[in-house]
Amino acid sequence: MPYRAICVRRVKVKAISCDGFRPTPIPDRFFVVAELRHSSTNELVGVIDFLLDTGADRTTISVDDAERLGIYDLPLIGGCPPQARGIGGDTPLRYLQPVVLLFHSPEEQEPASWSAKNLAVLSPTPAQRQAGAFRGCFSLLGRDFLEHCHLDISKEEIRLHLNG
Repeated sequence: MPYRAICVRRVKVKAISCDGFRPTPIPDRFFVVAELRHSSTNELVGVIDFLLDTGADRTTISVDDAERLGIYDLPLIGGCPPQARGIGGDTPLRYLQPVVLLFHSPEEQEPASWSAKNLAVLSPTPAQRQAGAFRGCFSLLGRDFLEHCHLDISKEEIRLHLNG
């Protein structure tokens, strides 16, 4: 099947000062906008700005995005890994019913689509939520998605194509 172009935008992030004196430059971040739709009805749930994360095992919706879209408290499915392990430690997860992500691009007449059978939602414990854990985190487009893509990154541009 042919690869379909996906629009990726490069975002400059402000430098941070780790020692209070010299700002440390942060590499640009790459984001992809996707429509989230129910698999069975094709009903639009909402639009999510995903950070491309080659280090994330799975695509994950942030707490902020889940609450903004009104999906945080929906009944979710089980039977999947209950946690994601990463640099920040173990992160509790819940999973949405099957959904489709649609990616629009000016290069394509029809959007590229990816069916996510077990899309993860960050799910902090009540104590973690009350403490504000995971606030300000990005939704991540992880390797479970990227394994279906061709990704080219150079100093000048980034190109992402989804198989199918």
